[in-house]
Amino acid sequence: GLDVFQTRPNRATTTVEYPLTPQSENPLGPFTQAERGGVRQLQELVHSLKRVSLLFRLKGYDLQSELRQCYEWETVADYHFELRGQMTYQIHTRSMSCGVEEDKSYKETTTALLITLVAACVISQILHLRSLWKSIQLYRRLRGRAKAYAQSHRAVAGGAGS
Repeated sequence: GLDVFQTRPNRATTTVEYPLTPQSENPLGPFTQAERGGVRQLQELVHSLKRVSLLFRLKGYDLQSELRQCYEWETVADYHFELRGQMTYQIHTRSMSCGVEEDKSYKETTTALLITLVAACVISQILHLRSLWKSIQLYRRLRGRAKAYAQSHRAVAGGAGS
């Protein structure tokens, strides 16, 4: 209720930066410290905020060619609380190139992978042809046995009928 604003507002503005990483002492920034101080300190912190900015930096590589293209992305999410009862949110992004570098290890790895893949395909085709050859031989043997059986069956049937 109204007990939130018991003290006179402090108009002083300070800027504090917190590295928000799992390894940092305060993984939630000022909220970690306020949470340790209890509900009252957390309320005071929330009501004293004018602006919260979150900065994210990412670095990645485009590996579609033999050259490694490095990119850096920077995203800033700004939350403004100057007007109580209204929060405004803005997001700013920026991307830039770190430069191009030739990655020989990536090229060698790709070449080794392609050679391995071609060798596996050749071995697979050899095994398929070998299996096909064995199936043809089995078919010929069974066909020969079937002909021999049919001739002997005719001979027996022809000898019994005379």
